[in-house]
Parts: sequence; structure tokens; C-alpha cells
Amino acid sequence: MQAAEKLGLRVKHLVTVDNSLKVDIRPEFVDSEHPLYGVEKVNNAVLIKTDLLGDLTLIGAGAGAKPTASAVIEDFISLYT
Repeated sequence: MQAAEKLGLRVKHLVTVDNSLKVDIRPEFVDSEHPLYGVEKVNNAVLIKTDLLGDLTLIGAGAGAKPTASAVIEDFISLYT
């Protein structure tokens, strides 16, 4: 990890899904030009490659105290509605 940082790379755990829905999960080095390079701490991201719009990147909190609390409250509300 430290050697990768010295080269300007970061290791990201990537999940890729191809057109036939084959799933591949693996750690991968990404450089600072990669859209997922800056996704850190509690954030998760989804990179969607499209024909018409190009690449779309969605980033948001996926872990940590506040997102977890929000999800629990949402679950409780869905039980009573």
C-alpha cells in the first residue's frame, strides 16, 4: 500500500459487471485520473459506463455512524408505514 502511494496509486476494491452479468471482484490499482481515486473514508461509489452520457459516477456515504443511524431509522419507519 505504501509503495502504491509513492507511485501515486491507490488500491480500490472494485466490482465489475459485464454485459452478460458476469461479476468480477478484486483489488485494483487506480491512478489520480481514475474517477474512484478520491473516494475515501465512509464513502462508496458506483461508476456506470453509458453509451450516450459517457461515464457517470455516483458517490455517497455508505458506512459510519450517521449513515448507519439513518438506515436504521428508515427501516423502523418502513415497519410502521
